[in-house]
This record gives sequence, structure tokens and C-alpha cells, in this order.
Amino acid sequence: YGYSQNNLIYKFIQMSKNNIPIKINGDGSQIRDFIFIDDVISAINKAVISKNNKNLILNLGSGQKILMRKVVKAITNNFIYAKNINEPAKLYGSIVEIKNELKWRPRISFKGGINKILIQNK
Repeated sequence: YGYSQNNLIYKFIQMSKNNIPIKINGDGSQIRDFIFIDDVISAINKAVISKNNKNLILNLGSGQKILMRKVVKAITNNFIYAKNINEPAKLYGSIVEIKNELKWRPRISFKGGINKILIQNK
């Protein structure tokens, strides 16, 4: 997630600014891993300059498992629960291998990323 208009977090922030309630599917217990764009760029840069020639496929994430209801509550208190739930309960991967192979770690917390977006959109 980041500054682009084409991501869920940015859309939630815009909905909040426009006083539009955010719909949380089910009870919001779905777990996701959101990574801020600055950390994605950092990992790509690290991979490009790496002397590792193994052609590895590595998971990229923040390593933080976050409940969707906590995602929404970090942005606004204006939300509703929707009974229709048609999505996976868990979407995240292990970032152990990228940490080991590239010595890379995410630096921006979920809250820190949201704050960066909010500051830019004032």
C-alpha cells in the first residue's frame, strides 16, 4: 500500500475523508499482511544489487499479520460489518527467506505507513 489511488488502504482513507462508511466483510477477522511501498522499493533495490545469483523466488511482506477490522479501525471509526464474506481468511506469506538471503527487513510499520499517507494527503 502507499500513495497510489489503486490500493485498498488509500481507498479506505479517501472514504473516511468523505465520511463514507467502510464495509468490513464478515466480522473482520480475516488476516492480511500489508507492506508499505517504500519497503517494497527497498527490497527490490536490495535484490538488484545483491551478489546472489541463485534466481530465487522470495515472498515479500511486512511480516505483520493484521486483522482487517484493525486495519479499518486504524483509519476510521465509521465502518459497518457486511454479512457477505467471500474471501480467504488468511493471506500472508513467510518472509524468513528474504530476510536470510538478502539480509533485508521491512522498516515501516503498518501505522507508520498510514501516517505517511495521511501527512501527504493533508
